[in-house]
This record gives sequence, structure tokens and C-alpha cells, in this order.
Amino acid sequence: MWISFTALTALITILFWLILSSSVRLNYTNENIEDIDRMMWQAMEQYTSDEFYEHLSVIASGGNCLIQILDEKTGEVLYSTVDSEEKEQDIFSYLIEKNIFELLDDNGGEYTYRVENASENSEWVVHAMVIANVEGSRQVMIFCKSLISVDHLLVMFGRRVIYAFIVILLIASFLSYMITRVITKPIHRLTEKAGKLAEGDYDVTFSDEGCYEVRKLSDTLGLAAKEFNETEQMRREFIANISHDMRTPLTVIKMYTEMIQTMSGDNPQKRAVHLERIQSEVDKMSTLITDFMDLAKLQSGVFQVEKKRFDLSVLIQDVVATFEMRHQQDGFIIEAKVAEHAFVCADQKLIYRVIENFMTNAEKFSVNEKKIELMLTSEKNIVRLEVKDYGPGIEKEHLAYIWDRYYKVDPYGNNKTGTGLGLNIASQILKIHDAKYGVESEVGQGSTFWFELEAVE
Repeated sequence: MWISFTALTALITILFWLILSSSVRLNYTNENIEDIDRMMWQAMEQYTSDEFYEHLSVIASGGNCLIQILDEKTGEVLYSTVDSEEKEQDIFSYLIEKNIFELLDDNGGEYTYRVENASENSEWVVHAMVIANVEGSRQVMIFCKSLISVDHLLVMFGRRVIYAFIVILLIASFLSYMITRVITKPIHRLTEKAGKLAEGDYDVTFSDEGCYEVRKLSDTLGLAAKEFNETEQMRREFIANISHDMRTPLTVIKMYTEMIQTMSGDNPQKRAVHLERIQSEVDKMSTLITDFMDLAKLQSGVFQVEKKRFDLSVLIQDVVATFEMRHQQDGFIIEAKVAEHAFVCADQKLIYRVIENFMTNAEKFSVNEKKIELMLTSEKNIVRLEVKDYGPGIEKEHLAYIWDRYYKVDPYGNNKTGTGLGLNIASQILKIHDAKYGVESEVGQGSTFWFELEAVE
């Protein structure tokens, strides 16, 4: 990580130098072009003066440039700031284009260009302008200015930048190494503990250290470890519960099978009783397996939900009729206070299963008083169903867990039948429908299970 940081620092420094050097040279070149243009017009103001050439010498000296005036027809040098004719020939021979007059014709009598100075690794800026036309022969004034001063400055600055770059690189390397050690040390510890978590050690703890992001990651992994630990505990309890629930009917089936073989094989009445008991245990296993499969489908989201508009009051009347038929002989009372119409949009079969589960649960614990009350109300676009029993009620410490699978409350201690999945399945169905649900209970006063659905027209 520190190597990457150092490389990034080096890249930024190089880019800074390239941008700076190119911008400085570009700005200096443009400024020189503007200076030449300004000096040329200053010279033209004195063109008709007798001191014109002296004025040119002052401008050339002050502007650090070379000036030459040429006659187009004769090719004669009318004026030059270079004293030596030989030196003048050497300098201007490569500064002035051979076709300068044609270039002036093409550009309206004024033309600017650059000439490379290979020996000095620099450039000249040349500006030519027609200043007069004497007897059909044009006179051209040429200003030449070298960029060597800025190029030398950039070379010197470049050397300083190299030294600064080396120092910055060393400092950046040291700081990045120290910073990354501070950052990566808790990350390494976090990675090591995460590896233990992946191996199944859910008791591992993640310390709160490092920068903000590392602490947040540590908190997230700690939460994940807690969830994994709870999930593992639930998995173990689930396996233990389902093993117990499966083993019990299998033991009974095996026992009655052996009894048929040894005792009641020739006795039709005893054999019928034993076979009926075997059938009952098989039904329990079938119910357990069905509940388990449905719960898995609901939790995985693959359960087919078909929502449609229907009257919930009619559905409740069907449930009540079924329970009344079941309890014709035992004096069980079912009181239903149902709104005339309560239309909802939901999966009718799944909602039926929820109501049936609430009813079965109430029936199971209505021992002291065999009575169940149903109340269906519809107001403020909310349809609410309540199922009340007159059983022993549920203690407050149990209320938060009754919707968990395999959680059973047995206030009578007489091992009520059931898979322990009913309320969990009901809660999953209601969650799919985005329905509110809950339970209200007091010890000795019974329990009321309820849910709410959005009413539709």
C-alpha cells in the first residue's frame, strides 16, 4: 500500500512539473509576441522622424531583440541592430524565411512565426511587417526575439525540481510507510479474526481500533459474528427439535408395529386400535414435514403467492363453520362478531391458514373455559381480525419468542400436541402481505392474537 502511495506522489509531482513548465513557456512566448507587436507599433510612431533609427536602437536594446529593415526589390539591408555584417548574415540567414515577402502577401502584410535554435535548444519568435512602399519596392521591418532566457530558466528550475522531487519522494515514502502501518495493522488483525469467523469460530470478538472505516468494518463483522452465533444456536436447536419430533412418532410406530406382530395380529379390535395409532403418528410426521417445507419456501421467497380481492368476512365464516362442525359434541363455543363486508387483497389460502392457526392455537389452550371469540372490524381503511381464547395466558417474558419456530409455551405441563411451527409460519405469511400482527396476553386472562390488512373497495 505504501508503495502505491509513493508512486502516486511521484506521478503527481511529475504531472505538476510538466503542466507548470508547459504553461510557463506558453505564457512567456505569448507575452514576447505581444511585446514585439507593441515595440513594432512604437517604432512606427517615429517612422517619419529623423531619429527613427536611433529610436529603433533604443527599442532593440530595451526589448532585448534584433531588428532589421529590408528592401524588397534590391534586397538591401536598410537597417540592422547587428554591428558586424558577417554576424548579421549568420543570424538573419536562418531567422528570415526565404519567401518572407510571399508570406506577407498571404497574411495581409504582417506575419509571425517561430524558428528553432538547435544549438541553444531554444526558439526565436520572428515578427515581420511591411512599413512602407517606396517607388514600388516594399520595405519590411523584422523583429526577432530569442526565448533562450526562459528556456534556461526552465532548465535551472527543472534541476531544482529534480532535487525537490527526490526529497518529496523520500518524505512521502517514509510517511506513507508509517501511515499504512498504522492503518494496515488493525486490518491485518481484522483479517485474521475474520478468517477464524469463516472457519466457524463464532465466539471471536472484533476490537474497536483503527480509522473510522476500519472501526465500522469491525462493528459489522462483530454483528455478523453475533448473527452467525445465533443462527448456529438456532440450527442446533432446530436439528434437536426436529430430531425429537421425528423420533417420537417413529418410536411409537415401531412400538405398535411390534405389538401388532406379537399381540394383536389375530385380534381385529386391538389391531384396529393399534393401526389407528400408527396412522395418527404418520399424520403427525406428515404435518411436521409439510410445515417445515412450507416454512422453508416462505423464508426463501419461492412460495407462490396469488393475491386477489376477496371478502374476509366470508372466509372467516367458512373457518368458523369448520370448527363448529368439529366441536358439535364437546360443547365448545365459538362466538364470531364479523363485519358485514371486509374486502382485502391477499392470498386467500394463506390468510385462511393464518386464521386456522390462530383458531387451533386458541382451541389448544382453552381448557378452563371452552370458548373462542372472533372479532372482525373494518374502519379507516384497515381490516382487523382478533382471535381471543380464555386460556391461562402467556407470561411477558415469553411474548417476544412465541413467533419463533419450535418455541412452545406449555402452561399446563401436559405437552400439547403441535409442531411448534404454526405461529412462525403465520408470521411469515403476514410478513409477505406487509400486515401488522401481534398478541396481547395476561396471565389468567387468556390471549388475543390479531392481524391487520389494508382494506380495498
